[in-house]
Amino acid sequence: MRQKYKYVWGNNSKRATLKGRVCIILAVLKMNSVIIQFLDNGQQECVSRRALRRITRPSSRPQKAAAHSNVRQRRIQVGVNEFAEEKKGGTPKSRAVFKGLMKIGVFIALSGAVFFLCAGRVNLIMGWIYIGLVLVNTYIVSALMDPSLITERGEIGKDTKRWDILPAFLIGRIGPLAILIVAGLDTRFVWSPKVSHDFQVFALVLAVLGMFVTDWAVVSNRFFSGVVRIQKDRGHSVVDVGPYRYVRHPGYVGAILHNIATPVILGSLWGLLPAGLVACVTVIRTALEDRTLREELDGYVAYAERVRYRLVPTIW
Repeated sequence: MRQKYKYVWGNNSKRATLKGRVCIILAVLKMNSVIIQFLDNGQQECVSRRALRRITRPSSRPQKAAAHSNVRQRRIQVGVNEFAEEKKGGTPKSRAVFKGLMKIGVFIALSGAVFFLCAGRVNLIMGWIYIGLVLVNTYIVSALMDPSLITERGEIGKDTKRWDILPAFLIGRIGPLAILIVAGLDTRFVWSPKVSHDFQVFALVLAVLGMFVTDWAVVSNRFFSGVVRIQKDRGHSVVDVGPYRYVRHPGYVGAILHNIATPVILGSLWGLLPAGLVACVTVIRTALEDRTLREELDGYVAYAERVRYRLVPTIW
């Protein structure tokens, strides 16, 4: 058993192969959907029963119980109805928001696991700082954004442009994961020259700046979907506040800064290769999305005349 364990992980054994580690990575990714489904079902049952117990619990003060008996009966009836609705498979907004947050959190956690797995060790301080920073930032901005936007970003709407499905998947999932995999393997096999600590700190500051720009865009724009679509069902309109006063696609600006800084934070220069490819896909997607908004979103042409630049002021 010990020999098999050493073969798969291969920390100190020459018999370890890349094939074994890739199998573990695929298994970890497969757990994503299983964990999300388990947590979603558990949250539905737990919240429903806890709420029902709370509203049916007798008062500790009998003199007040009589005065509020009618109110309690109404609350009991509402709780029973909600419980019955959820048992029938209803999907209220709170469950959709919870599921969206869990998807994000599980993906970040598994991405960190993939990085440390590829690196072959966990005593990487900058790696823990980076994963923790991304996780904390994600939940902070989730608390500030419009709750309906969490649901919107957690699914592919019916009006999504078909040409955008692949770029969205590359930018949102495959790209970040590829950066972490290459950075982890670079750390294990030492492909890159040593990155100075000062350079890593500078990259960390750059990543924080990118997160701030993206967060500012998300909080300012309640239509900040994960895919390109005209959200007629949500009253889609032009947003010209916050960072949208300076460029038309500030969210992509922050994403590019963050992706470029990530491999440097982790001490990998080879990781700049997938980061650069993701940046190129982001620029192409920006051009296509901007053309779609000009053609289909009312008021966007006038907005584009006021705010002339897509990503970089005075340049493009």
